[in-house]
Amino acid sequence: MKLNKKQAEAYDLVLSGVNVCITGEAGTGKSVIVQQIKENMEDSTIFLAPTGIAAINIGGVTIHSAFGAPMGLPTIAEMKTITKRSTLLFGSKKIKRIVIDEAYMTRPDLFEYMDSQLKMARSSRAPFGGIQVIVVGDPLQLKAVLNSKGKEAKLFWERYESLLPFTSPMWDKCEFNTVLLTQPMRQGNEGFLKA
Repeated sequence: MKLNKKQAEAYDLVLSGVNVCITGEAGTGKSVIVQQIKENMEDSTIFLAPTGIAAINIGGVTIHSAFGAPMGLPTIAEMKTITKRSTLLFGSKKIKRIVIDEAYMTRPDLFEYMDSQLKMARSSRAPFGGIQVIVVGDPLQLKAVLNSKGKEAKLFWERYESLLPFTSPMWDKCEFNTVLLTQPMRQGNEGFLKA
């Protein structure tokens, strides 16, 4: 499939090895770029998503499954202990990048958990253990979920100001190169698009 100018810009950034944030409204072609990465770099890439349906849509796995992540807010001890899943999947130098689709549904605590696991698996202090990170999604669509009652919610709101992953200090440390896709790709009905 031929990429438009912005899609090609995003794909070229992925090829260059830098961390990339691909964002845009629904129907602007984010999934097309993920598919291009899958077709050309699947052997060196792990495709992740915060939910099962999103993972199935990209032929990937959930973040929790890939990392053996706890279901609730990770404790300090869990942040400092590497899981067998992380060691098996990410300890290999064959893996060069992770793609996180529907990334804005990933809470900041889970974002930081992935970072800590990759640092331990890769024996590196660089963000995400030095592995390339590609985040894909639209922050104006679905957000992450948090049980609004109890101790976990209280601890979460003491640490973070939002459910969005970019409220984690790790987001800035990743130094994402952001590409905003704006051209509607699903259909061209002007009246529908304006509505």
